[in-house]
Amino acid sequence: METIVIVIIITLLFTTLAGVGIVFWLLKLRNPGAAGGPSASGPRLQVSVGDGRVRELPLPKRGELTVGRDPKCTLAVEHHLVSRRHARIVAEGQQWVLEDTNSSNGTFLNSRSIMRMPLSLNDLIEIGPARLTVVGLHAATPLPATPPRTPQPGPATGGAQASASRQLFGNYVVVRNLDEGGFGKVMLAQERNGQRLVALKLLSTNDDYIVTKFRQEGAIKLDHPHIARIYDTGEVNGRLYIAMEYVEGVSLRKLIGDRPMALDAALIIAGQMLQALDYAHRNKIIHRDIKPENVMVGPQHGVKIIDFGIAKVLSTVTRTRDGMMIGTPQYMSYEQAMGQPVTPGSDIYSTAIVLYELLTTNVPFAADSPLETIKMHQQARPMPPRKLNPAIPPEVEAAIMRAMEKDQSVRFQGALEFAAALNCPLGQPLPDIMATTISRQSLAVRNELGNAADLQTRAPMAISSNQRTQPVLRVESGPRRGQVITLAPTQVIGRMEIDPADGTISRQHFRLEKQQNNYIICDSSTYGTIVNGTRLQSGAVYPLKHGAQIQVGQTVLIYEYHG
Repeated sequence: METIVIVIIITLLFTTLAGVGIVFWLLKLRNPGAAGGPSASGPRLQVSVGDGRVRELPLPKRGELTVGRDPKCTLAVEHHLVSRRHARIVAEGQQWVLEDTNSSNGTFLNSRSIMRMPLSLNDLIEIGPARLTVVGLHAATPLPATPPRTPQPGPATGGAQASASRQLFGNYVVVRNLDEGGFGKVMLAQERNGQRLVALKLLSTNDDYIVTKFRQEGAIKLDHPHIARIYDTGEVNGRLYIAMEYVEGVSLRKLIGDRPMALDAALIIAGQMLQALDYAHRNKIIHRDIKPENVMVGPQHGVKIIDFGIAKVLSTVTRTRDGMMIGTPQYMSYEQAMGQPVTPGSDIYSTAIVLYELLTTNVPFAADSPLETIKMHQQARPMPPRKLNPAIPPEVEAAIMRAMEKDQSVRFQGALEFAAALNCPLGQPLPDIMATTISRQSLAVRNELGNAADLQTRAPMAISSNQRTQPVLRVESGPRRGQVITLAPTQVIGRMEIDPADGTISRQHFRLEKQQNNYIICDSSTYGTIVNGTRLQSGAVYPLKHGAQIQVGQTVLIYEYHG
């Protein structure tokens, strides 16, 4: 009897152990990161999002790992510095590639701003407050010598493998970022087989509507001396692009100061704008976003209207996207504010607003919110500009007010009719004093074929005949765009000097100190300072060179000084 009991006990013991083993085996299948699974020893990311906790994510064997504010992302990070679809890591053969997916604030790999780069052991990825460290890779594992058969889209691809010395996109070498807009990213680039510099516009492909609009823009090729030309359109690894004329000069925004512009200069600029619009309208193209930022002015060529990026063939009804209308609220036409079809008169309305601002330093409609500004376009009448600047001739005021009538039938029926009413001196060059001012402000671009991420300054140098001897920071973007900050031998720059409304700028964001014949910069901020695409380490000292680009929060500053 005792023998039978012992046998039963042993049988139950073995059955229990077997059951426990099966349970652990099933759990391991369901959660490979547990109990020494692949995420504990294989290629993975150690993730910290500023709360002190560290968790691990396995790198994908296939497909992608996504990072962004979207809850559907593999790693969802709810933070104002993180875009909805910020970045992704893609498995390509035996390697993993990090890609920035058109984020607003950039993706950083080992403190360097990148667009697309392969990952290596111990790499540090920074996305807003998130820190991702690559672990579990074998340092000696060779990477494929050739690109994968079906490469994913990214500016560092395009038939030539990206190297440490340059970033390529199709037939172009990327020099540096220029701008980021609602329809995509714009970069300064150079043709690989030539010397021509272009403004390379890349499209964010997350929105089918914008894809359609971008393809429409690619078919628009206008040839006019006061319109920036489109050289090339196409697609590289699924990324749509347009190569446009890079215009050397300054935006009209930089020429709007605290005092009204001289009447002769303002009318020459308005006349050249209206000549360009007359040509576009005769070709059944409407710009739809005329504003100072979209008007470049050079000392030689005068006006060049840029970014016909939201132009569409005449008679197409304006569509709203995410509840927003196409156009900029302060310069939006009455029709756009009402959600009605646009006509050439819509561009005339916006041009009148620009001229109003040139002659008064104010826009006729401005409120605390975009919606309130739109309501003013819908309901309010503009203040006559002579009340702000009595020096404006009555006939010029009358023409501006007529061009801003809400009833299109009352407005001028053509751009040249508006120019004639203003008595614009068509065909005249800019006044010498304005051409000289532009020459001093504009940046002459050199023949740059180096890597955009190289720590050496990639911002073009100022024209040598007008080298700046007083050290300054020039504000390139944000609400104080165009402002110049004169530097003392030691100076702390922070939120109040740059943008009081930007909470990502610290009160004492960075310190500048003159040493010998130049300045050094030291970061002391919460969210970081980026110089020429490189994030500075807190407390570290970095020497500045003339033309260095400093990004602080949402603002870009240019350091100018020839010591």
